[in-house]
Amino acid sequence: MNMETISNVTEFVLLGLSENPKMQKIIFVVFFLIYIISMAGNFLIMVTIIASSLSASPMHYFLAYLSFIDACYSSVTTPKLIIDSFHERKTILFNGCMAQIFGEHFIGGAEVILLTVMAYDRYILFIFQLPYCGPNVIDHFMCDLNPLLNLAFMDTHTLGLFVAANSGFMCLLNFLFLIISYVIILCSIRNHSGEARQKALSTCVSHITVVVLFFGPCIFMYLRPPVTLPIDKAVAGFYTMITPINRIYTETRNNVTEFVLLGLSENPKMQKIIFVVFFLIYIISMAGNFLIMVTIIASSLSASPMHYFLAYLSFIDACYSSVTTPKLIIDSFHERKTILFNGCMAQIFGEHFIGGAEVILLTVMAYDRYVAICKPLHYATIMN
Repeated sequence: MNMETISNVTEFVLLGLSENPKMQKIIFVVFFLIYIISMAGNFLIMVTIIASSLSASPMHYFLAYLSFIDACYSSVTTPKLIIDSFHERKTILFNGCMAQIFGEHFIGGAEVILLTVMAYDRYILFIFQLPYCGPNVIDHFMCDLNPLLNLAFMDTHTLGLFVAANSGFMCLLNFLFLIISYVIILCSIRNHSGEARQKALSTCVSHITVVVLFFGPCIFMYLRPPVTLPIDKAVAGFYTMITPINRIYTETRNNVTEFVLLGLSENPKMQKIIFVVFFLIYIISMAGNFLIMVTIIASSLSASPMHYFLAYLSFIDACYSSVTTPKLIIDSFHERKTILFNGCMAQIFGEHFIGGAEVILLTVMAYDRYVAICKPLHYATIMN
């Protein structure tokens, strides 16, 4: 969205860390040394990895990029800080200030994404190195962490606790953050007119429902000791279907190349019912999400941040439903349901990656509603 801005300011005056001349000399020496050491260290890491065979390892490949990003991030503001330590009056042009802000957030965001990828690299390495030498029957209709850990030929109790501390705690933390956000929103509309309260309530209640339906089952599945319960299948089916209405080389010790899925039921008649029910739900879900996307994109609604986010949410929901549901539907025709080891890993990655994207988007949508209701006069400026 474009906005006409009127500004008479062409530059800003920076007060710096200190206006004391002696302290400015100390600032120059300290930050100059830190910057030189940081740049030299990052450059040395990049050269060492690129010049050796370590670049063939995904982790070292990511580490080289991390060093490059760190060097870029340090160079956004530090050189300006060092140069300004020589000047009594420190100024920065308006465009230069905007460039600094863009550089901080763009490069900082890139570093966050890279650190996330590096964490996933360690996660995949550990999962792939779990020894699967014994039974290969998964008592589920899809691949998930807890059922898969139960098949590993080793004690996975500690790893299960890490899953609870990581996936479970993050789900709980995001859930509480979103609920608190909506509580603040609802408290802030008490002094609004009846029509405004009604509009805000109708929006917030629908969002809270989606949040509860998405996070409730996830918290139940992951924020608990690593055990498999009979109800897990129904809960997993709920949050994967109902709510949504570089190759890595590792040395493994696995004799298992595929897993056998027990599915929701081994009864032939029940499997037909499962096929019809989940096929209809999947078609309705995909059609509904597609209709929402087309309606928003084809109309002027896409100019609204909320509808823009809603279109993306529909797309993510469609992708999330497609991770496990088509396999479940197809398997209802087969007596023996199998999935390749790599296919199982791909399912787990898809669930957590797309699920994480949906968590982030729901958080952004909650913030959008907060700004729209609590700071309506600044909504256009903030959300632009």
